[in-house]
Amino acid sequence: MNKKLYVKLAVTNIKNNSLMFLPYLFTCIVVIALFYTINSLVNDHALKTISGGNFTIDVMKFGSILFTVLSLFFLLYANSFIFKKRKKEIGLYNLLGLEKKHIRKLLILESSLLAFFSMLVGIAIGLVLNQVVGIAMSAMMKVPLTVSTISLLAIIKTVVTFMIIFMIIHVFNLKQIHSVRVIELMKGAQIGEREPKAKLFLAILGSILLIAGYLLSFSVKDPKLDLAEIITAIVFVVAAT
Repeated sequence: MNKKLYVKLAVTNIKNNSLMFLPYLFTCIVVIALFYTINSLVNDHALKTISGGNFTIDVMKFGSILFTVLSLFFLLYANSFIFKKRKKEIGLYNLLGLEKKHIRKLLILESSLLAFFSMLVGIAIGLVLNQVVGIAMSAMMKVPLTVSTISLLAIIKTVVTFMIIFMIIHVFNLKQIHSVRVIELMKGAQIGEREPKAKLFLAILGSILLIAGYLLSFSVKDPKLDLAEIITAIVFVVAAT
């Protein structure tokens, strides 16, 4: 198969599966826009000049890390749902004569097109959202705050971060193809979700972390001075959840 045929087939697949891809694509765009906005404000010098600005930046830096981890798991889950629905289609390609190496190339092209489009649109929306958030923060803090229009550092960080996330998602898809037989791929979309099994140890650990997180949050007197306690409490609650 030549490159033009791969590209044509990848574009056709995205169009034919648009009902599945659009919610996933919309989710990617929103997540990328929010990620860019957070990191753009973190790197903005104007925020450092106002009262409480450094504290806000510290909180947003932690929020950026937490947001990255949550984005990875959220997009992995959304992707696994789409891939499950497409297993029959991929199995059919295999039956029609496409080898797994051809299917891998096709998935690489599909993932690259979706990643490029979502990052392009997400950053574009993030540029606008950054200005809106800057105006809102200026109104809430009652201080003049002019955020930069474009943050090159935030763009680079956003592109690199989500390239890594999309690569992890793609590796997950390749692993699914490599480890599953054709007959299992053909029946993949018909297999229902298994009922999750309760695990006593994780339930007890989650309860302890949740209680500890809330107790720690109640002990905070001054958010500016007790930033470490706030971050620890957030980590405990998120981990427990």
